[in-house]
Amino acid sequence: MNHFVSSAQLREVVKVGKSKLYDLRTEKKLLEGIHFIKMPGGKKILWNQELIHDFFITGGGSSHQQAIEAYLKSLPSNQSKKVGRKRLNEK
Repeated sequence: MNHFVSSAQLREVVKVGKSKLYDLRTEKKLLEGIHFIKMPGGKKILWNQELIHDFFITGGGSSHQQAIEAYLKSLPSNQSKKVGRKRLNEK
């Protein structure tokens, strides 16, 4: 399960500096909506801890792309909908 954490929490776990995270964001190696999300107002960023950790382990190669695809498939919006009739007592 993916866990979003603050920048400070991420740096404790991954042992990477602010400037490195900033550089990876501006170089589009870490993608908004996948590796991180911006909170309303745009100042606070939450990081997908699992994917960031995977990025640094794999170097962002093809195996990291597989991790991204698995993450996207796991999102509730990408789950198949149950098809069928509702029971009479269901609303």
